[in-house]
Amino acid sequence: IILVSGNKTDESWMAKAEPIGYYNLKSVVEDIFTKLNRKIDWSKENKWVNIEKVPATWFKQIDIKGEIWYADIAWGKLTSFPINKSFEVANIPKFPEVRRDLSLVIDKAIEYSQLEQISKKIVGKKLKSMNLFDVFEGKALGENKKSYAVSFILYDEEKTFTDKEIESTMDKLIAAFEKDLGAIIRR
Repeated sequence: IILVSGNKTDESWMAKAEPIGYYNLKSVVEDIFTKLNRKIDWSKENKWVNIEKVPATWFKQIDIKGEIWYADIAWGKLTSFPINKSFEVANIPKFPEVRRDLSLVIDKAIEYSQLEQISKKIVGKKLKSMNLFDVFEGKALGENKKSYAVSFILYDEEKTFTDKEIESTMDKLIAAFEKDLGAIIRR
């Protein structure tokens, strides 16, 4: 069974996030079949895959919001035929990712790529991704200033981050942004 939920794209200041749905999961299933060198027939006689939405009543008590979709794949039937193609499957991460957001007021001349370079230098391989999800310019910020809201996804392949480690990492980022870019952190 494959379960999907959440948004199909990251938050962005340019577009509203869209929830993942039936067609997104169908595309994932088709990619799997393509990698296995199989073609899927989506007619009513399809005996390989069933895609449905999990009824909201099933997860209402545990306070999950949004839609959850699942694909039930007949793996036994699918893998009973020889596969003449090789591919790699990544392990599911053992440890949780951590997300932290920062809102910075910076000069208009500073580009997002500068924030990325500093972040990669400070955090290294434990910075899984970062995303600019809001941009604001206005008189309230001051002349030639803009505000960036940035999310940082941190991940350690060897262990779960402690609160102290997360705080230390974010403090280093803040110090570098203040020193190198003259950023003001909005709290």
